Amino acid sequence: MTISILWMAALGFAQAQTDSIPQYKPINYAVPSQYTIGGVTVSGTKFLDPDILVSLSGLVIGSKMTIPGDDIANALRKLWDQGLFTDVQVRLVKIVGSQAFLDIYVKERARLSRFTLRGIKKADADDLREQIRLTKGRVVPENTKNTTANIIKKFYNEKGFLNANVTITEIPDTLLVNSVILDINIDKGKKVKIKRINIIGNDQVKEFQLKNKLANTKEKVHVDFPAIFSRKRIQEFRPDSSDWAYPLRNLAPSRAVEYLADKIKLNPFSGSKFQRKDYEADKGSLIDHYNSLGYRDAEIIGDSVYMDGNDLMIDIKVNEGQQYFFRNITWKGNTKYTNEQLQKVLDINTGDVYNQTRLNEKLNMSPNGSDVASLYMDDGHLFFQVQPLEVAVIGDSIDIEIRVMEGPVATINEVRIYGNTKTK
Repeated sequence: MTISILWMAALGFAQAQTDSIPQYKPINYAVPSQYTIGGVTVSGTKFLDPDILVSLSGLVIGSKMTIPGDDIANALRKLWDQGLFTDVQVRLVKIVGSQAFLDIYVKERARLSRFTLRGIKKADADDLREQIRLTKGRVVPENTKNTTANIIKKFYNEKGFLNANVTITEIPDTLLVNSVILDINIDKGKKVKIKRINIIGNDQVKEFQLKNKLANTKEKVHVDFPAIFSRKRIQEFRPDSSDWAYPLRNLAPSRAVEYLADKIKLNPFSGSKFQRKDYEADKGSLIDHYNSLGYRDAEIIGDSVYMDGNDLMIDIKVNEGQQYFFRNITWKGNTKYTNEQLQKVLDINTGDVYNQTRLNEKLNMSPNGSDVASLYMDDGHLFFQVQPLEVAVIGDSIDIEIRVMEGPVATINEVRIYGNTKTK
């Protein structure tokens, strides 16, 4: 597709005109001159209203324009922005006195007559037709085709086909003028499964515990025999074991499960497809687990998702940080209940692992209702608020100050009953 401005008022063009056309004024392109637009015609259009195209161009009869200048370029840009054409030209037909006569030439895009989906089963095709919404009679610019391809790829990515490929070809429809058939060929490829999830930097929390927190990001079924009977891994797990050929013989069941957890996965029902949205949420759950264990500074400092053959590998690098504990907990603003009464409901003591989620639950949102907010609200303090603040961090210990805003006791002013037609 090309954008061209054809100035055809040069001397050679003028000599080719019939005698009925007035004498032309030659244009000196080295010196910009101002003209009045004397007329605008449209050529090449088959379906679009010429008057609308002239209006869209911004070329108004009677208005001033400069030749050479930006007026024609601006008109071209406005027409191209409609996405309706494969070619747009603005031609200077003639100059009569101080008037310039222009012609807008366009080549319209073909319109969609129908589309076909090939390479997939009927159920998928029916679902995709609802999503891509290609309607008969609309023009099909490149961005529409790109959007269609992206919708199809996303559809299959969510099913675990991360290498889906879409090819869209325009085929002229011989039964309709200026119409095309979109031939959409889909190769969904093989389903990609997560082969391994490697967590790096976890010195304090076991890898299998962290993997369990990745609720929707799971490894596929595998049994890693070389790792099970690796002398190095066995000695890391149990340094005092010389019986490396049978490392599980003398282990308690819980220790055996811990040893084998990252080497064997036999649950075929947990799924192992990769979805970016679920993966991002699972990374948040992993950090939440660290926070619940007192590692409030834990963070994921890097991760990568890459292919290994037809399978997917995930590396997650964590920085655990330091484990923290509660130290002093003080109360401010409470008058109805004593510090001891509130502390009993809070049920968090000096030396407990620092857990921000547990602290918030015991203050505001305990699942069983045994929290400080419920204590006040059950006694009429409907405007009660409480705010915990970290006031000191010393070594691995954190001091908390809990600020209480009890508010007034709410009373019932009036009770109204509606809809009672038979009973007072």
